[in-house]
Amino acid sequence: MRIAMAVVAIFVAGGASAGREAQLAFTRSDHAWAMRSDGGGQHRLPIRTLPAQSPDGKWLAWWTSSGAQSRLLVARSDWGGTRELARYGFQPCFAPQWSPDSRRISYVVDCDIDLARVFVIDRDGSRRHELRARKWNLGGEWSPDGRGLLLCSASPSTPWWFYVVDARTFALRVVPRFHLGLGGHFRWTWAPDGRTAFVETETRLWRLDTKTGRSQELSLGLKAQSVSVSPDGHWIAYQANPGPSDDWEIVVSHPDGSGFKQLTDNRVQDVAPHWSPDGSQIAFASGPNNKSQIYVMNADGSRRRNLSHSSAFDASPVWVRGL
Repeated sequence: MRIAMAVVAIFVAGGASAGREAQLAFTRSDHAWAMRSDGGGQHRLPIRTLPAQSPDGKWLAWWTSSGAQSRLLVARSDWGGTRELARYGFQPCFAPQWSPDSRRISYVVDCDIDLARVFVIDRDGSRRHELRARKWNLGGEWSPDGRGLLLCSASPSTPWWFYVVDARTFALRVVPRFHLGLGGHFRWTWAPDGRTAFVETETRLWRLDTKTGRSQELSLGLKAQSVSVSPDGHWIAYQANPGPSDDWEIVVSHPDGSGFKQLTDNRVQDVAPHWSPDGSQIAFASGPNNKSQIYVMNADGSRRRNLSHSSAFDASPVWVRGL
């Protein structure tokens, strides 16, 4: 499907790097798997959910569930030294997130917005602290310099506002002007500059200045989801769809919306793009609803190739090191 997009700048007031070889982790039929970047060496990991790997590549964090109990675990990247950090009687919906120095983890408890809580904890299980601005709280994404976390919070009588939380003192600074209505899908991610965040809902995508609250909508005329920012911050990739169908395609643009380019064009779903650590490739999932596969392509859309080649449902690719 060919996507046409007129980009208009509207300002509203209101993983793996140097060291071990980059690999891809992904889900296959409700289990976590990994493979080399050429598709070889496919192997099942000893856990069901995808682990979050620390920026230094030395640690893993993941949720495991049994019955009504969910546990947050951490281990070395060789799976040794497993430690339980938290245990709750809820089902988790959000992956844990590492601080840039690989010493702390933020995590969200529960899927129900009325029960969701956001915490920060040290890797050894000490110094747990809850992040809270209003009644409902989501997020806890670490800024690239590790000095702050981005929290989204609302109450029954207010919309969702963003807050930057000081990672040392936990003081709250509200992001002015910009807010979201209650309900629906929210997701956001930092740009490498530590000031810009990309905020998406079920259908819309914004670039947000977290200091001034100035925002630019990037998704004019499109549905947009699953933003991934290139390591150098010069490009963003996301899945886009101009109509009511599920025919998603992978597109890229500069953070201000310029340089828009469609990278895929077919009749199946191309979703969940993820930049390689060196910024030269983009991994994504592609296929009909019942048979998604893991693909990779060059950053310009060339050399698109199937890596997983399975008869199963493969999804959610992320770049990792040495699993």
